[in-house]
Amino acid sequence: MITPGQKIGTFQVGNLIGEGATASVFHATDTKLNRPVAIKVLKEDLPESSRERFVREVKTLVEVRHAAIVHVYTAGIEGGSPYYVMEHLSGRSIKEMITHRKGKGVPVFRHDEILSIGRQLAEALGALHKARIIHRDLKPSNVMIVPPMKAKVIDFGLVQVGSGARMGERSRGLGTQAYMSPEQLEGGLIGEQSDLFQIGLILHEMVTGEQLGGHGVPPWFGKSQWNPPLPSSTDPKLPPDLEKAIVARPLRDPRPHRHRRDGGGVSRHPERPRSAGGHQGHEG
Repeated sequence: MITPGQKIGTFQVGNLIGEGATASVFHATDTKLNRPVAIKVLKEDLPESSRERFVREVKTLVEVRHAAIVHVYTAGIEGGSPYYVMEHLSGRSIKEMITHRKGKGVPVFRHDEILSIGRQLAEALGALHKARIIHRDLKPSNVMIVPPMKAKVIDFGLVQVGSGARMGERSRGLGTQAYMSPEQLEGGLIGEQSDLFQIGLILHEMVTGEQLGGHGVPPWFGKSQWNPPLPSSTDPKLPPDLEKAIVARPLRDPRPHRHRRDGGGVSRHPERPRSAGGHQGHEG
């Protein structure tokens, strides 16, 4: 077990940042390099499947280096608890930013911000998919935004190596239902299109401030075709090109057998909308 005040090598463990079902994240200081870091620690008394997922997460973060993916410095085991040390991110998740900005009564995200973040996420996915890694759990709470507007994909606990596998029995039910792709919900083949679908959901929510999946069974479950409500119904000033990119085919065609590799729209080839910077809103 790792606790605040403990020292692991050159790392001085600080306060708890956050806690999930399987792991805890602590502030820490690299005393050798005098820089802030974060330490993610797997909880004790968890099934072997949780440990296996944690090991996959560490391997993924070590193997794939990209500016929009959280950077891991080192990993190890302390007192029987696996852990890894990663860069400390000073920012908010997209989910936190949506909640904060809605509370202030201002536009959720500016159009240029949505475009920039979409491009960064597309590039991060490109790096993952080139390494044959599928994230499977992309959602607003798993994307941190670091000032000025840099995206960082975090939490790789559900990664899958290789496309075309089905959600295993031990993995089924893991993740957040509102952001699961059709193939995750229905037991279909999981591949790059699963991540692209989730990116579409994130970008849609960045415009509207509301999650398309709702709080029950997502509206795309069991449907061969699904047309989401257009984000321009919430934001009439949304540039048509940006809206077209957000509701590109990965979002509009939720069939478990689909295997698109071109991605479409912001997800792969985002072109700058002619009026992308026209809606400035406010900083949050």
